[in-house]
Amino acid sequence: MQAPSSSSVYVASLPISPLPIGLQAPASASLILDFPQLDLLPIIPLEPLRIVLRITADYLLSVRARKMRWTEEVDLLLEEMRHVDQFLEWHGGWWMERANQRKSVDKGIQEGLSAYTHRQASIHDHLKEKFEEL
Repeated sequence: MQAPSSSSVYVASLPISPLPIGLQAPASASLILDFPQLDLLPIIPLEPLRIVLRITADYLLSVRARKMRWTEEVDLLLEEMRHVDQFLEWHGGWWMERANQRKSVDKGIQEGLSAYTHRQASIHDHLKEKFEEL
């Protein structure tokens, strides 16, 4: 790297137009180093700063990616819960439709089939209620 001339301003170690001696860089500018008398100041190595900034940026990006993955997982889980709720509602109704479908069997079997289908519908309704409590 070439030694900067006196009164050069560096932004992330890239030279920009020199400031006249006595003028300060704007307070809002970050990472601006002013070397008005470079021969009196030791050369500050900026590579460790670059490494820290790179590591910090990589960490923040990985945290952001992790957050986005978990947000997507939560969205998928909520959608799956909605599907299960709809399925339990449909399946309970499906069992109720089958309660009296077999007309060609004797009365005792018909009552047993009806009791079984009502029990299955009741189980699915109970599951749906418990699922909605979650």
